[in-house]
Amino acid sequence: MSQPALTPPQEALAQELADAIRQGTDDLITQIARTLAATTDATLFGDTELKLRDLALLIAARAYELHLRGKKTATTAPAHPAPAAASPPATTATAAAPRSAPSAPSR
Repeated sequence: MSQPALTPPQEALAQELADAIRQGTDDLITQIARTLAATTDATLFGDTELKLRDLALLIAARAYELHLRGKKTATTAPAHPAPAAASPPATTATAAAPRSAPSAPSR
């Protein structure tokens, strides 16, 4: 997949994010390296593969967190609450009356 061409401000932001992602995920990268170092050819796939995928997804999640941390998330207008109900709806019984359990045969 080819990378899009970035403007100079976008490239500067990309470099800042890359540095922040490296710092923010150093512990996860170390876990990946330790997991790989502890594997053998027989244990490389299966549970080890799943653990590495989970760690990679955590790296991506932290990258999103770091990127969104600087974004504006507040709305400019106050939220409009929904109008309150005048009164709660009336309740009605909808279930049939419970059946009695069959009696055990006498001996």
